[in-house]
Amino acid sequence: MAKRDAQKLAEVLASARPLQRPTLPTDADPESRLTPGQRTGLDYSREKYADESYQVNPGKDPSITSFMGAIDQTPEGDFINYPLFVDGKVTDRKAALQRAFDYEEKTGKKFARYPTVKDAEWGEMQVVHPIMDADSQKVLATPEAQKRLRNAK
Repeated sequence: MAKRDAQKLAEVLASARPLQRPTLPTDADPESRLTPGQRTGLDYSREKYADESYQVNPGKDPSITSFMGAIDQTPEGDFINYPLFVDGKVTDRKAALQRAFDYEEKTGKKFARYPTVKDAEWGEMQVVHPIMDADSQKVLATPEAQKRLRNAK
């Protein structure tokens, strides 16, 4: 019993340690630290900016949606971070997960996989999201995005 409890505690403590340090505003090249899967998510988001299929969200604090991540377990047992934003809108998880697998098959690039949900949340929110947020602020400042925000009100 004590051995099993010790093993369980070791697993919990191991999963609590982040796999990467957070992205910092002072990082000279934060993208160089991304895993290939994190890069796939960032590239997906940037594709939506490039083809202007992102969604504008008007309001007091306007924003842009180009990814809107979700985390689910894969058939292999790890946890995938994948976009709910598909074809210009947020879609349901089941359909979005299938589209993510289709995207991977089509492009040969896999979205980020993590050993636990906690690791997935950390990797996405502390490492990738700051880069995506900086991208969205740049796009939000463009005349095209400003026009779309005015027309969405």
